[in-house]
Amino acid sequence: MSKHFIPSICALVFTHLLAFGQDVDSSRATWQDTTKPDSVRFMALYDLVWADYLFSAPDSAIHFALQMQDEAKQAGSIKYEALGVDLQAAAWYVKGELRKALEFYTRSLAMHEQGGNNESVADVTTNMASMYSFLGAHDTALVLYAKGLKTHELLNDSTAIANDLNAIGRVHMVHGDHARAIEFYRKSLRIMEALKDERGLATGHACLGSLYINQGDYEHALLEHEAALRLAEGSNSVHQVAKAHAAIGTCLEELEDTTAAMKHYRMALEAAQSLDDQLTIASAMNNIAALELEQGLPEDALRHYTEAAAIAGSADHPFGEASALVGRASALLALHQPVQALKTAKNASVVATEAEDLTLERDVAQMLYRVYKTLGRPAEALAAHERYLVLEDSLMREENQREVIRFELSHAYEQQAMADSLRRQEEQLQLETSHAIELAEERSHRFMLLGFIVVVALFGAGAWSRARHIAHTNREILSAQGKLVEAERRREAALVRTRIASDIHDELGSNLTKIRLLGKEVSAVNGAGMNALAPMAERMVVLSDEASKALSDLVWATDQHNDSVKELVDRAHHFTIDLCQAASIPLLTDFAHEGPDFPLSPEDRHDLFRTMKELVNNAVKHAQATRINVTFHTGPKGYLLRVQDNGRGFDELDVVAGKGSRSMRTRSERLECRPIVHTSPGEGCLVIIEGQWPGLKGRVISDEHDS
Repeated sequence: MSKHFIPSICALVFTHLLAFGQDVDSSRATWQDTTKPDSVRFMALYDLVWADYLFSAPDSAIHFALQMQDEAKQAGSIKYEALGVDLQAAAWYVKGELRKALEFYTRSLAMHEQGGNNESVADVTTNMASMYSFLGAHDTALVLYAKGLKTHELLNDSTAIANDLNAIGRVHMVHGDHARAIEFYRKSLRIMEALKDERGLATGHACLGSLYINQGDYEHALLEHEAALRLAEGSNSVHQVAKAHAAIGTCLEELEDTTAAMKHYRMALEAAQSLDDQLTIASAMNNIAALELEQGLPEDALRHYTEAAAIAGSADHPFGEASALVGRASALLALHQPVQALKTAKNASVVATEAEDLTLERDVAQMLYRVYKTLGRPAEALAAHERYLVLEDSLMREENQREVIRFELSHAYEQQAMADSLRRQEEQLQLETSHAIELAEERSHRFMLLGFIVVVALFGAGAWSRARHIAHTNREILSAQGKLVEAERRREAALVRTRIASDIHDELGSNLTKIRLLGKEVSAVNGAGMNALAPMAERMVVLSDEASKALSDLVWATDQHNDSVKELVDRAHHFTIDLCQAASIPLLTDFAHEGPDFPLSPEDRHDLFRTMKELVNNAVKHAQATRINVTFHTGPKGYLLRVQDNGRGFDELDVVAGKGSRSMRTRSERLECRPIVHTSPGEGCLVIIEGQWPGLKGRVISDEHDS
């Protein structure tokens, strides 16, 4: 019998629409500000509930989610009404109420489908799959996971894809296909590492740890679950903390450190009780009871097993209920109550079949064998043990155990088995004799076959040598071509850097010339006093600052270590913040790169940075704005640049007539994109530039002007 209630599952991480890490106080303030648009307030509340309440105070999460649902319904927003139902479903999952969670997800799915929100439909579909999987309906879960994963891949949603991979891996692990399970787990972990998602990483390590536990590799499992615990504590996810403590306790118990194991089991129970997480409470109680039974405390173990079975049964979790019933039967046997133990074991057999877990069914079969043997019912004990051997799936162990049980229960059965064995040996001897005659007849044919093989081998060796020579020649040709291509690429990059340096040199030289002329004017001032000198000195300071920034741009632009998309985003972000802070203009930024970093040509990097710089400079220096919003997103396929101010604006016909920046038009042509401008006098200005990376035709998006 398995000593622990350790479902072969990893923690579920729900996909969602908002990124973690936003400021919680800011979200709370936005939600409480009734002057803001409903959509902004609802999104702020969603983020607040997810980041601050869901995994640590699920009852509070349900309260706020219900409030969001009601207000969104009154506002006629089906999108945010559905998100409120999503949050309630997630909170019921954290509390261990899987049927309740599935009910709410079914409701929200219909709302998302009505609203045409494909991303949310995919998220809810995979979360429903997780509920079905936990409830034992693994085939249904796999169908839903595959459907959700396909949509997430089309949407290029990395976080959701990683969660889907974990969930699919878990189903394969439950079915015993560990090779496929670990493949899915590691793919998910690589994505979460790239995203730096602590909760996602905690889930990935927990999944790998569960797989190692199923394989009996408790030392590696302990390392994975300890990593999961650290990440869960860092992200304040009490739900994941509870599961990590329970898994660490299992590893320590198997490594014979029962004192430390009991400590972690009790910590898991305490964390689960703070969340009212029924499943984890039942799991922790089962683990504590197993240790109490080993330590000779069957009364305490019986009490904990009984309570755990009731909790898991109420939560409709067949694995937890069956595990607790098996443990309860074992405790009853220890208390010399075999009749009650048999009744409990039979109940466990029914529930274990529901759970569809072979390990659990094996434990139930072993318990039935022990009970029947104690009651002196050898035929039923034999049947139970044979069921156990089939589930153990090891022919050698099956044969050995079968002989032991036959000896204990029936001497006549053993004699029959021995007779069968002698008969099989005789048949084997006859078969070997027949084979020997056939081999003698075929020996003469082998010599002829051997000669033919030698001829074929010589011919094959010649052909292989020729093919090897041709392959070597081709490799040398390709290597030479590659070196030529690389040399040409370096030459082109050097030319681009020279042109960039020349551009910045012109700007820097212009500013320095202005400083020199102003210096002459200062020298020429005689008797005018400080009132005349002050404006010139101030102008010299401004020009010096601009020259210093231009020099910094020159150093950055010509450094080949900066030839990547992420370096471009970081540089643009710092420039925007520094410029707006110097001008004392409130700024809202959204700079982000999705996916792994990759190289970018110096020319495209310089053109995109200079375009962004010119747009922000125009907003700061000419728009007379009191608020500026800058968005700069990059990803594997392309980029989006969006600069908006609430300044004086201008007539769009002036842009068509040619009053726009010539340099911006030139750079946009090189980037194969064109700016979209929304503006009118007194209404601010919005400029949008979106394009694909070199080699792909640029495209322009359509967006409403939001003043």
